Amino acid sequence: VQQLALRRIGDGNGYEARATLTQNLRKGETTSGSAGIRVEGMLKGSLKSFEWSELAQRKPAQAPEFSFKYFQELDASFVLPDGFTPNRVVLVMKSAQGDQFERSFPWDQALATGADEHVWK
Repeated sequence: VQQLALRRIGDGNGYEARATLTQNLRKGETTSGSAGIRVEGMLKGSLKSFEWSELAQRKPAQAPEFSFKYFQELDASFVLPDGFTPNRVVLVMKSAQGDQFERSFPWDQALATGADEHVWK
């Protein structure tokens, strides 16, 4: 996961996410799998984390899939629960070969990256 950008959808609790995925271990080969999102933060004074299945608006919540040779931009959207204050977002990448990789980003950093309109073009 090279980069993660977040931006709010309207005035509600909805967000768009764009992750830039890269790989160079299997040169010329296709890397495929699925991506999950976990958002960690505070809810009613307690630490809480929400998994992709709880955040996705489409049910059943199928994780976004990826398939690329060199790089891919992966888009997803989700809605945070009312009263939840996020502080970190974690991307969980699961390859078709069974490998799993996680990368976390501070929430404010991902929002700052998403503020750049070039990210969304």
